[in-house]
Amino acid sequence: MHSSKKGLSIFVSVLFFLGLFYTAYRYPFKINSSVTSPTYSDTPGWLSIGKYIIFSIIMYYFALRILLGDKIVKIYKPIYLFVYSFLFAIPLVSGILTQRIDIIESGIFFLIPGFFHFFSEKLDVKHFNRIIYIAIYVYVFVECLQILLFVLYDRLPALAYEGTFSIRFGSLLDDPNSFGILISFFIGFMWENNSKRDKLLFLLLGIFLLLTQSLTSIFSVMIATIAYILLFIIRYPNRFIRILLVSVVFFLLFSIVTFFNFNKILSTVDLFWEMKLGSIITHLSVIDTLKQITIIQYLGLNPIVPLGESGYINILANMGIVYLLVYIGIGLSSILKTYIIINNKNTNIEDKRIARGIFFFLITVYIAMINLPFEQVFPINIVLTIFVGLLSTDSLIIERKQEEVEQLH
Repeated sequence: MHSSKKGLSIFVSVLFFLGLFYTAYRYPFKINSSVTSPTYSDTPGWLSIGKYIIFSIIMYYFALRILLGDKIVKIYKPIYLFVYSFLFAIPLVSGILTQRIDIIESGIFFLIPGFFHFFSEKLDVKHFNRIIYIAIYVYVFVECLQILLFVLYDRLPALAYEGTFSIRFGSLLDDPNSFGILISFFIGFMWENNSKRDKLLFLLLGIFLLLTQSLTSIFSVMIATIAYILLFIIRYPNRFIRILLVSVVFFLLFSIVTFFNFNKILSTVDLFWEMKLGSIITHLSVIDTLKQITIIQYLGLNPIVPLGESGYINILANMGIVYLLVYIGIGLSSILKTYIIINNKNTNIEDKRIARGIFFFLITVYIAMINLPFEQVFPINIVLTIFVGLLSTDSLIIERKQEEVEQLH
C-alpha cells in the first residue's frame, strides 16, 4: 500500500475544502436559483459542472499516486470497497438511463471512501482540527456579514423574499437548509470545548441555526443533541444537571417573554405558519411518489422521475430497496463507530472531538433525509462520504501510540 506520510490528510483536506468552499461564489455574485431566490440568477452550467471537474482531477491525481507508488497496493477491508463500488455504480447507471444528473449526484462521491482503503496511515487529526476551525471562523464571519448587510442595506441572501418574514441566512453556502446540517458538525465538534472562544462560537452557531428557518435542520439537530445527551451525558449526573438547569432557565425566560408579548408572538407564529404551509404541502407530495412505486422500482429497475422531497423515497424509487438498505446500513455502522470512539476513555481528545462532530452530523443528515433529498445536495453528500470513509478505515482511532499522542500536543 503506497502513500506518503501525509497522503491521507492531504486527500481529506483537499476534498473537505472543495465541499465547504466551492459555493463561495453564490452570495457575492447572487448566483443560485431564480426560482427559489427571486433576487438571484440561475447557476451557469459551467459552475455547476466545475466542482465535478475539480473532484475528478483530485481523484485522478491520487489514483496515480496509488498506482505508481513504489509499494504493492494492498486493499484495506475489501468488503467495504465492494459496498462503496455498489453505492457509486447504481446511481450512475440509473442516472444515465433516466438522463438525470441529480440521480448520479446521489452516489458519485462514494468514490471517496473507496479511496480511503488504499492509504496505510491514520489521519493527522491535529492538522484536520485546524482546518475545521478555519472553516468555522469563515462561516461565522460570512454569516455575521450577511446579517449586517441585510440590516443596513436590505441585501437579501438566497431563499429570501423581500417584505416577508422569510429572510433565511445560509452563510458561505448561501443555502439555509445545508448550512443548518453543516452546523450540526460544528456544534458537535465544539460540544465539550471549554475555552471562552469556543463557547462564544457555540452560542453563535446555535443562533445561526435558528436563523436558517429550516425546520428540518433544526428538528434534526435537536434529535442529534438529545441522542448525544442520552448516550454520553446522562450517565454523569453533574454534567446532566448543568444542562438540565440551563434548559430550565431558557424555558422560563422564554415563557416570561411569551406571556408579556403573547399577541405579538402569536401573530408572528401565524405569519411563519402561513409562510411554511406551501413548503409543507410540497414535502407531503412524496406520498404520491411513494404510491407510484411498484415491485419493479423496489428491484431497482425502471427509475421514477421527477424526484420528490424525501431522500429515502428518492433512493427507493430510483435505486431500489437493496440500495436503500445498504445506504442506511452504512450510516448506522458509521454512527456506531463514532459511539465506540467517543465512549472509550483512552481515545485521544483530538480524535474524539472529530468523532463527536461526525456523530452529530450523521444523525442530523439521516433524520433530515426523511424530509429533504440531501443525498444529492452538494456539499452535504461529499462531506458525508468523507466522514464515512474516515470511520470505515479506522482513520480515526481509539488509541494512538504514545509518540503519536506527543506529536498531537
